[in-house]
Amino acid sequence: MVNGNKTGVGRTTEGLVLALASEFPEQIELVGHYFDFMNRKKNIEVPVASNIRYRRTVFIPGKVFNMLRRLGVWIPFELLAKERGDFHIFPSFIGWPSLFRTPSAPFIHDITYIDYPEYVNGPAQFDLKTIIPRTVRRAAFIITNSESSKQGILREYPTARKPIIVEHLPAVGAVFISKKKLLRAYKGWESRANTCCFSELWSHAKTWLGLSTHTKS
Repeated sequence: MVNGNKTGVGRTTEGLVLALASEFPEQIELVGHYFDFMNRKKNIEVPVASNIRYRRTVFIPGKVFNMLRRLGVWIPFELLAKERGDFHIFPSFIGWPSLFRTPSAPFIHDITYIDYPEYVNGPAQFDLKTIIPRTVRRAAFIITNSESSKQGILREYPTARKPIIVEHLPAVGAVFISKKKLLRAYKGWESRANTCCFSELWSHAKTWLGLSTHTKS
């Protein structure tokens, strides 16, 4: 059985979750949460490991919680995940408050939403610019994926004075592309000189996850 430390997580980056699960297979268990209104999500792809399990919110759409959050009405994460954790990790920028003031750490991948707002859609940009400052203030520390992202976070949130850990995400589910497809893609990029390419920030945009980890006895 599971007891002891628990960690809650917001919408997940698959590599980070699987790295935690594989690095501590006997020490922790991750309990995931996602919105699945009326069981409409079929064949959903989520990180899978022996020490990962999931909880769902079925009767209320996730959009309701997100809209409430935009209006300043924050739902404690424990009410969503139905788990009380000892530490919360939010791997995709935005976190939730804790009913028990549980410490947390958000993974802020970059500050594209500030430096290149034209490449972030309206609702996402609004959420990131207005919600991340509160997420940062609640955080025990911040995780990011590069030194340049760290410097950007320090520049934009200088008063937070939170430790920032630079941690590169491991590759998960590598995809092999033929040389022919790569050349075709390159020619397309070359013809659009003003197009910037960014790593996919919303790879699971339709899947909002929360995770809790527990030390195992």
